[in-house]
Amino acid sequence: MWAVATIVERLRRVVAFQEGIARRSAQQLVTIPGGFAVLDDRYPASYEHNQLYVTAPVTAGTVLAAADRLLRRRRHRYVTALDSDVARRLTPGLLAAGYREEGTVVMVLDGAPEAPRDSGITAERVPLEALRDADARAWDERYPELPADVVRQLFERRFATAEACDLTTHVVRADGAVVAWCNLYRTGDEAQVESVNTLPEWRRRGFARAVVLDAVAAAHEAGCEFIFLIADRDDWPREFYERLGFGVIAEQRSFARLLD
Repeated sequence: MWAVATIVERLRRVVAFQEGIARRSAQQLVTIPGGFAVLDDRYPASYEHNQLYVTAPVTAGTVLAAADRLLRRRRHRYVTALDSDVARRLTPGLLAAGYREEGTVVMVLDGAPEAPRDSGITAERVPLEALRDADARAWDERYPELPADVVRQLFERRFATAEACDLTTHVVRADGAVVAWCNLYRTGDEAQVESVNTLPEWRRRGFARAVVLDAVAAAHEAGCEFIFLIADRDDWPREFYERLGFGVIAEQRSFARLLD
């Protein structure tokens, strides 16, 4: 078990990293009571680039009013609380206002992965643009009703992230096409593994493991000694990440409401 002081310091680093990426990738940055908001007219459908970050204690009513004011031109409202205590205090008020909760866990690399099978799978490092077709297919399979313009936004928003950090893209191909991938965000000696995905028909073949471990290797090669990821609190991938050496240190929450 990690000491409490170690967990606190690691979480501090994670939150500072997350806030830094959010601030630097924003087209517009607005200070609000208890935090800040990021806005981007290039990607209006992106919750990630049009949301409120609550970083200090504040009432749910204050947050709701700020969200309605700043996101009035969007079809969504989205709020993220990176501190678990702040999130818990906001939860009742935001749920009562019609938001849904999205729980995640912060997982920090602190061990070695289980010994892999000799699968012969090779991950490649490619330009971000190489993901466009596979990303569109993934969105279409999960949300077939999404308009083409929204799918385009949800891919191209990652170029804004690439302006805020060193971003690398790690893929596995099958039959000549990208079928599994992830991104690595890096600043200084810290890195985040993000956007891990495998197309449904190619799952359970070790492809996700290959891309994540290649991203970790790239982080180590770049001198990163602190590597983390954010996983869904209630879904099975967190167990997969644990097998790769990542351990849970904290919980975070986001709150979403889609307007009619």
